[in-house]
Amino acid sequence: MKFDKIGFLRTLLELCVSNFLLVYRFTEIKTTFFMITPTYSRPIQPAELVQFCTIFNLIGNIH
Repeated sequence: MKFDKIGFLRTLLELCVSNFLLVYRFTEIKTTFFMITPTYSRPIQPAELVQFCTIFNLIGNIH
């Protein structure tokens, strides 16, 4: 059985293109995040809120 380089490269290229389109379509989907924190005052609460704000600032496209 002879190895078909052109067929292999064509299949590889088709997979790369389809994966790129899949990733592109996935990034078009908007996801909603809900952050639930206890409302009562706790000593660690300000630190947790700062941590959440820092993490959310690193994420793009937050509305």
